[in-house]
Amino acid sequence: MKKRIGQFFLIIAGLFIGLLLYAYLSPAINHDISCGIEGGKITAMSNLGMNSLDSTEIYIDSSTLTAPENQLVIAGAGGAEHYFRVEVADTAEEMTKGLMHRYRMDENSGMLFVFPAVQQATFWMRDTYIPLDILFLDENGIVVDMHKNATPRSTDYIKSSVHVKAALELNAGMIEKLAISTNTRIYHPIF
Repeated sequence: MKKRIGQFFLIIAGLFIGLLLYAYLSPAINHDISCGIEGGKITAMSNLGMNSLDSTEIYIDSSTLTAPENQLVIAGAGGAEHYFRVEVADTAEEMTKGLMHRYRMDENSGMLFVFPAVQQATFWMRDTYIPLDILFLDENGIVVDMHKNATPRSTDYIKSSVHVKAALELNAGMIEKLAISTNTRIYHPIF
């Protein structure tokens, strides 16, 4: 029994030292790191994702996105309006991270990428686990291009066919469900 207790404490000490070294050796990135024991399972979590002996999903509750910049409306056929809560990525760091390391997203939520200037946009899904539809928007919020059902973890490039001001990532299937097409209007404070 004493041998097992000793082994347990060696494992915990090793995890703790490993996390400290990881945090020390990567100071250029802001890491929120914690570890613990839950239900007899050891977990380690950082803002870059969670590793655990059981599968735990990383999820952001869209009900917390209540600021005006988090509200977005997609115009539908016959005057219908579809309301979404979105995270806004408007810095280089936020755009680089995007929806990476997320395992699910609420149905009526997404991420709006706002570019500093009108440009051709390029995306990939390398560390993204959610299948996505991507809408490319001009400076007036009009859909000018789109990509349906981007494959999770793919390294293929997804490029807009024209220069755009923003891009909107939604759960895959939303283009079909809402009958979104080129010329669909998106309402958001940036437009």
